[in-house]
Amino acid sequence: MIGNDNHYCKKKPDKNLSGFQCLCCGECCRWPGIVRVSEPECDAIAAYLEMELQAFLQKYTKIAPDRRGLILIDQKDGACVFLQKNNRCHIYSVRPRKCRTFPYEWDVPLEMQKRCAGRCKMREDIKKEAQEKAEGSVQGFFNDNIF
Repeated sequence: MIGNDNHYCKKKPDKNLSGFQCLCCGECCRWPGIVRVSEPECDAIAAYLEMELQAFLQKYTKIAPDRRGLILIDQKDGACVFLQKNNRCHIYSVRPRKCRTFPYEWDVPLEMQKRCAGRCKMREDIKKEAQEKAEGSVQGFFNDNIF
């Protein structure tokens, strides 16, 4: 068995992320950590890349530090091996579960969250909505309570 437990993954999805929209900044693909891949994921990625499974395993995976499965290798700069220069994932349609569940099932430190453009935009939108709601409440109060 190759394994599939994930660094930075939570057991329950984060319900506070309903407004999240990926802006393709690629930061999640550059964060420190590992991406474990299961046997079915390896099969799917190899097929997508039109490679024999053994060739895929040798070129794109290595044994996890805990020796409990395989992980994707990194580029020299630490980014995922499949992150392209345009911040797009080369294997997007068959990406591993860990990648598909970002940010909903990830437990990411706040400092790293600040690097994600989608999360930053979501926080800005929430803040703007709260300010507009507060301004509307104040205006409504003054309209309803003429002094």
